[in-house]
Amino acid sequence: MQKLKRLVGAYESMNNRWGVFVGYWIYTIVVIICIEVVARYGFNSPTPWANHLAQLIFGGFIVMGGAYTLLHGGHTRMDLIYRRLPSDRARAIVDVATSVFFFLFCGALLYIAIPYCWQATLVDRRVHSWVWEAKEWPTLWTIPVACVLLLIQGLITFVRDLRLAIRGKQQT
Repeated sequence: MQKLKRLVGAYESMNNRWGVFVGYWIYTIVVIICIEVVARYGFNSPTPWANHLAQLIFGGFIVMGGAYTLLHGGHTRMDLIYRRLPSDRARAIVDVATSVFFFLFCGALLYIAIPYCWQATLVDRRVHSWVWEAKEWPTLWTIPVACVLLLIQGLITFVRDLRLAIRGKQQT
């Protein structure tokens, strides 16, 4: 049991560091957009690549932060009802009951995303524009990778909630 606790702790520590790292991607997006604004309005020479590159990075930024957000309890809930539940145990019971939707979503996403990303990789899928042909498949692979990270964190959260729902107290 101690090995499992250490494994969970190591995963959550990695997840936390990864989430902070991904959070810094926003600065890359800001720099790219600033370059575009200065080029467009300062030199009347807009870049043909900046907006699309910012979109590609932003796509990865959004999906790769999901497990970090789950770790810190930042995902949206029906707080009007959830907050009014009488105890942590009652909230854990609701979380366990609704986790089926979480696991179905992750399963469906992986079922669709992996073959799609694999095919995009095989054909070297690219964004076709009149100026550049950026590889699109690396950004697409962030979806199943992020989903696996989210699934692992969701499983950890589910086990904690299940334990709280059964025992009625937090794990020490």
